Amino acid sequence: MIIDVHCHVWEEKPMSPELKQILIEVSKRFGLNPKIMMEETSKRLIREMDEAGIDRAVIVAVGYKFAYKGDVSFKDYNNYVAEIEKYPDSFISLCGIDPQRRKAAIKRSAGWASSGSCSENHC
Repeated sequence: MIIDVHCHVWEEKPMSPELKQILIEVSKRFGLNPKIMMEETSKRLIREMDEAGIDRAVIVAVGYKFAYKGDVSFKDYNNYVAEIEKYPDSFISLCGIDPQRRKAAIKRSAGWASSGSCSENHC
């Protein structure tokens, strides 16, 4: 079994201009169409995994607010990542912890551990 241990899913809508520029530069560097890079949905990722012979992927949270000044909080992104849980044979979700939430982050972590889901609704 081949597992890709660091993947992301995203959509263009919540992206900051900084993140969009990074994806455009990466696209250019590898000769890819930048429009393709703006939407990395779970269905697209599964198709790419099948083409590459990858059996499963770990979906890692993106710290939009921290790294890219985006409009998506860890809470929102964790709920987005939780959507991929409908593909348990393809994905493993890795929840993100917002260190600014302090004790609330610890409580959320315990909720995720007990429920097995990244969804904030399971905490």
